[in-house]
Amino acid sequence: ARGASALAKRATAVRLPKPRPPSILATRASKEPPSQAGSKRSLATLALVAGAFRSTKRREQRWRRIGSSRVALGGMMRMISPDEALPGRETELPISSTHAVLGTPMKGPWPEGMDMFVFANGCFWGSEKGVWRLPGGGIYATAVGYAGGFTPNPTYEEACSGLTGHTEAVQVVFDPEKISLVDILRWFWEAHDPTQGMGQGNDRGTQYRSGLYFFNDEQRRIFEASKA
Repeated sequence: ARGASALAKRATAVRLPKPRPPSILATRASKEPPSQAGSKRSLATLALVAGAFRSTKRREQRWRRIGSSRVALGGMMRMISPDEALPGRETELPISSTHAVLGTPMKGPWPEGMDMFVFANGCFWGSEKGVWRLPGGGIYATAVGYAGGFTPNPTYEEACSGLTGHTEAVQVVFDPEKISLVDILRWFWEAHDPTQGMGQGNDRGTQYRSGLYFFNDEQRRIFEASKA
């Protein structure tokens, strides 16, 4: 199992200007440096990928109400409002302590000097694997999960329903002495087509939209400048 803690409800979303759809959503996650933040705070932008899905009466009612917005391949093609979102849960879903491929911790605190980058550019499994291939040995740890939504601690099935508002996202912990944020950001843009809107390739739905999530003002400035 891979993932992290749920996106804080207090996070502020900023919609960046766009020459073509879709917009890139930037979300403030934490003011603390990743190396100093505790495991709960340092992973504040990702919701866990694990757990069984349970149907609820509330969910079924929402499906009937907004079902016309769904498409055959299983994704919502419009963003839901907060009051349409599934209720979720307060308890974080369990994850393994060590990454199955990298062998690094799934949660912080991270080694001194490490930085963090969270993004969404389509299906998170392929995106995470793409980050592993970046040169220089600067990628320390990765995790996949959900960001930018309304439902606390969603399951995989809930996020895929489009009724949580999340993106499929990847968290990257990296050593800026070996690979820069700009280098990873360049790969982010080159690895997908952000003009495809609510989807990427054959994967359709709001969970596949593009997203950049910042931890400080410097990251925000870099993200906003990169769209040009």
